[in-house]
Amino acid sequence: MQNDLIAALSSSRLFREMAPEMLRTLACGAVTVSAQAGEHIFHTDEPATAFYLVKEGQVRLYRPNHEGNEKVFQVVSPGDLIAETAMFAEPCRYPLSAQAETAVCLYRVTRTTLLDLTRQSADFAMQLLATMSARIYQAVNRIDHLTIGNASQRLVLHLIDLSREQRSRRIHFPVSGGALARQLNIAPETLSRQLNHFKRTGLLDGRNRDWVLLDVDGLHRSVGLPPPSRKESEAWHDTDLGSDLFGCCNFR
Repeated sequence: MQNDLIAALSSSRLFREMAPEMLRTLACGAVTVSAQAGEHIFHTDEPATAFYLVKEGQVRLYRPNHEGNEKVFQVVSPGDLIAETAMFAEPCRYPLSAQAETAVCLYRVTRTTLLDLTRQSADFAMQLLATMSARIYQAVNRIDHLTIGNASQRLVLHLIDLSREQRSRRIHFPVSGGALARQLNIAPETLSRQLNHFKRTGLLDGRNRDWVLLDVDGLHRSVGLPPPSRKESEAWHDTDLGSDLFGCCNFR
């Protein structure tokens, strides 16, 4: 288990610059935990004594609002970290609830171990700060996207974000359609209908989790968003594309 965790940690953005001996120390006290779909790993405001790295499955991060509904912030997949930034807060409590979207297996790493290593290495502390700054920037963008009132605009912005992350106009949804709908605060039927509309109008092609952005400028225009920058447009234009790849989609 320890060797697998070290390999997983070294592949993560937060720990990839960490010295091998520090990775071994971090992994030494770690354990694996499992949960079935629907089970919670932790709840909002519980004392945060550990962070997690997803080994298998998907975890939904959400917070209940004042009306009792759930606001989904993110769905994380294998290789993603959970609650690592919360480890440095005082008092240290989980800001979100984590619920298994599917059957999951996670590595649990104690907060004490992480704080001890941070105190020992200034270089590691600086790496943590740089990575957390990037995460804050991503979170601001995500909040900006989720507060857009138009569901179709939220979907297009998410498609563009996936294209940037995957460096291609051929994109793969890392989560199920139902999970994606919750993440974007869109009804599953609305998501299916909008994707099929984009497909009928020649802006997208695909089905289920695999799609191709055929007309990026057209996607923006169709939902009233400004076009992407010239540099981005040229990058997308150079991407090899296929056509008429798949049938229709239907998310439930």
